[in-house]
Amino acid sequence: MFSRCLPLLLVVVAPATALGAGGPVKVPRDFSTIQAAVDAAADGDLIEVSAGQYVETVVIEGFTGLVVRGKGRVVIHGGGAAALTLLECTDCVVDMIGVEGGPGHGIRLQLSERCKVSRCRVQDMDAVTTRRATIRRTRPIIAGLCTIFNHERAS
Repeated sequence: MFSRCLPLLLVVVAPATALGAGGPVKVPRDFSTIQAAVDAAADGDLIEVSAGQYVETVVIEGFTGLVVRGKGRVVIHGGGAAALTLLECTDCVVDMIGVEGGPGHGIRLQLSERCKVSRCRVQDMDAVTTRRATIRRTRPIIAGLCTIFNHERAS
């Protein structure tokens, strides 16, 4: 009797597994926006973002082990307080993601632990210099090979 129940059990359980269990989740192939992919992700997933311009604000909140990696030149044009935020995350990675323009922070890490931001670029944010990249109440993070700068804008 057990062998007859097992296939039914697998069919019922399979949809509840992590979104990226069969490989990386790809933007825009699987989701049209980075935020939509993040909203559908589970701890430990890999989100690969194809080269392109993404007009959105991305908030990654409460994840453990999530990786968001750019493939090619990925640029987020955020309009909120920060173009990309990691909030209350642990062991998450943001790699090869650029943020440009906008009124606030470029990349913001807050209340996060052991997160890594690498090979990222923050450019032409409207906020004052000290707010282009912000790290607040965050335990050891690794930021490597990142570029943060502003071009002079004509009035």
